[in-house]
Order: sequence, then structure tokens, then C-alpha cells
Amino acid sequence: MTLDYDLVVIGGTRPGIEAAIAAAKLQARVALVQPPQQAINAPPFSEGTGPIQTAELFDSPSILWGAPFPKDLPELARALEQSTQALASLGEERSPAVLASLGIDVIAEAGEFIPLPQLALDIKTRRLISRHYLLAPSFRSAIPDIPGLATTGYLTRETFHHFTEGTLPNSIAIIGSDPNGIELAQILVRLGIAVSLITSAPQILPKEDPEAAQLIQAQLEADGILVLTDTPVMAVESRQGEKIVQTENRAIACDEIFIACGFQSNIDGLNLDTVGVQFYRTPLGQRVQLNRKLQTTNPRIYGCGNLAGGYPLVNVARHEAQIAVKNALFFPRHRVKYWGIPWAFQTYPEIARVGLTEPQAKRRYDDVVVLMQYFKGIAGGRLQQETTGFCKVLVRKNGEILGAHILGPGASELIHSFALGMQNNLKVEAIATLPHIWPSLSEINQQTAQLWQEGRFTDNTFWQNLLDVWFNWRR
Repeated sequence: MTLDYDLVVIGGTRPGIEAAIAAAKLQARVALVQPPQQAINAPPFSEGTGPIQTAELFDSPSILWGAPFPKDLPELARALEQSTQALASLGEERSPAVLASLGIDVIAEAGEFIPLPQLALDIKTRRLISRHYLLAPSFRSAIPDIPGLATTGYLTRETFHHFTEGTLPNSIAIIGSDPNGIELAQILVRLGIAVSLITSAPQILPKEDPEAAQLIQAQLEADGILVLTDTPVMAVESRQGEKIVQTENRAIACDEIFIACGFQSNIDGLNLDTVGVQFYRTPLGQRVQLNRKLQTTNPRIYGCGNLAGGYPLVNVARHEAQIAVKNALFFPRHRVKYWGIPWAFQTYPEIARVGLTEPQAKRRYDDVVVLMQYFKGIAGGRLQQETTGFCKVLVRKNGEILGAHILGPGASELIHSFALGMQNNLKVEAIATLPHIWPSLSEINQQTAQLWQEGRFTDNTFWQNLLDVWFNWRR
């Protein structure tokens, strides 16, 4: 069998591009194929950027990409434009010309897999025959099957940028409670828009720690957002110039609807089912079956990113791409490990997590110790007037870190200490004994970890009696 490439990467996303670069640096022959439609949802003010740079803007589910919450519509438009331009400029480092200089064949065409006479990716001008293929597609908002939704009309993360081009609505209903929906709710309520957040889940952010989700919900309600949990949407319709969201118990009138029900990968048209790639169904569409080596059911085709569901996070997709490249180019012996990979969302307060939630930890272990410290108890929080939130760490009695959850200022930066500890099998004592800078926000990590030391001392009656004898003798 004559091979054109060692690896063909399908998808011009950041993880896909980095996978292609990593493979090329290992002297592999690499092609990067990006379907032109991958960038069709780019904001209007990003015109002039190339397709690969533009696609990068949608690698993250965030709307503002970490920019401060705006106070009015012009400030929102500026924040969106600045974020877009900044991310587009980052894409210049991975332009087609730069990639070509690394020996990567960049092909901006759509293609589909064909099984015969041999597995190949068929594009307009040629067939790409490779030993292995890596799916690294972009993603789009998943649209729930709600009667009347398509005819009534709605906004998604991809079309939200058009929101700033006209008059703001007086009210909006957000269906779903994914992080981008919560971020949008907090943006819009600050612009004076009446916001309703409707989810069928028992809590917002259903994958996150219940205590963290409850605090976020309390903040949403304090902001004036109507939060309805355990509330499935039965139908949507237009009536007398308004959009009506019908639930089991009430009808909610609004001017606009935003869908925040998760994401699905852009893999339509790749003809994957004809080459042995199997899927499984979910309420929001099909997902690709991947094993721990990130192989699909066709062992020559690998995948990374949002293919199998979950949050579409760049750092997770990067990790998956690294594993997939190693397995595709060498022997498939590396397995993906999500233990110790942190993630964060741009809510207010910011939320970050690594490892297990408290319910997950208690289901697996019978010696879980919960450590909790609040930002109002540290000097950095008081001085910066950022006292909302907490640091919660789940450990076993021997000090093994099972998970950490930070809700508050700088959470996406602070979480890395615990992630590093988990990845390197460090005990929580390592963080407790590290002198943190005072008065920084990072001090909350040390103070939370020190609670484990205090608890261990309190439970150790032998050591307490020994100390009592020692000091009585010295006196």
C-alpha cells in the first residue's frame, strides 16, 4: 500500500493544528485538512483573517473569552471585537504559510472518507491516503428537539455576535444551563435585560459540584435572573410579537431565545459510518465512540475534542491530541487520563475544578475529608474586595487529593496548584507547607490545605498527649 502521509489531521482547530505541528516535528509526513465551512460562524468584524485563524475564535465555549462584564451595549460590542481581534492575531502564528514552512500540507477543502479500494480521505482534487487519521473538528451548539423552536427562531453562541448590531431586546429566555448560557445571562442582566434561565436538570451546571452550582445560582438570583431548574421546555411559539416558552407549569414570554444545551462536533459529511466508525445516540445528537487510546471503532481513525461529548475545552482537547498523535505515529499504547486536568468557566464568580466532585468522591471512597476555606477569610480577598466564593478540596485521610473546586476571583489560575499535585501524586501536605505570597489570592490554597493538617492533629490523641507530657516536663 502506497501512503501519501503518516497522519492526516481533519480540522483546523487549535488542537488539530498543534497535533499537526507535533507530528511534523517528529519527521512525519502530515496533511491538515480544514473544511471551508468550519469558519462560517465567524463574527462579521473578523473579516480578512484566514480560515484557520478564524476557526480558532470558536475553539472555546466562552462568549467574552475572559473579558470583563460590559456595562452597556457599546462596551459589549467593544469587548467582543477586542477579544476577536486578539484571538485572531494569535492565529497568525499558525497561518497556512507558517504551517507550510514546517512541512505540513494545508488543504482548505471539504472531504469525505471512502473505504475502497483502500481507506482514504477523498477531497475535490485528490485522494489522501494515510496510515492514520485524526479527527479534530470544530463544534457548534447542540439544538434540542423542541416543538416550534425552528420556526420561532433562536440565538446560539455562534450567532450571538449579531446581538450587538441592533436594538437590545427587553427580555430573553435562555434554554439550558451550560456555562456559556450562564455567562450570557450575567452579561445581559447587567445591560438591563430581563433574563430567565430554564433547565430540565435538577441544578444549573449539573456536572459540577453541587455546592459550587448552588452558589452560582444564588449569585444569578441576586443579579435578578429568574432561574428555573427541573423545568423541561415543552414547546415554543410566536404570539402577538412575542416568543412564548411553554413549560409544564407556566408560559414565559420573551423577546428572544438563546440555546445553551451543550455542543456537538462538526463531522457531518465525513462519511464516517461507511468506514466502520460507530456512534451512540444522546438526546442532543450522535457522539463518536472512542476508546481510552482515542481510537474510533476503526483503529486507523483517531479523535479528540468534543467528539465523545463533554465540555469542548481547549486544554482537554490538546491533551487528547497529544495522546492520539503518539498512538497514531508509534505503537498505540498510550491511554488518555483525565485525572488531574483542570477546567474553568467565565461565570461570576469564576468557577474552576479538577478531579472529583464531593458526591463522586464519597461514592468511591469511605474516608473522604472535605476541606473548605472562604475568600472572605484571606487577606488578598479582603484587600481586593473580592470576598465571594470558596476553595473546596476533597482528600482522603492519608492526604491524597481527590478533587478541588474554586469559586471566586482568579479561580482559573489558582486551580493549577491542585492539578499539579494530583498529576504528580503529591499529598495535600505539599501545598499546606509551601509558603504562599502574602497577601495574594493564592493564599487560599495554602489555608485550605492546612485544614487537613489541623484535622489530623485534632484526631491524633496520642500526639496531643505526648506534647502535653513534653511541655509539662519542660515546665
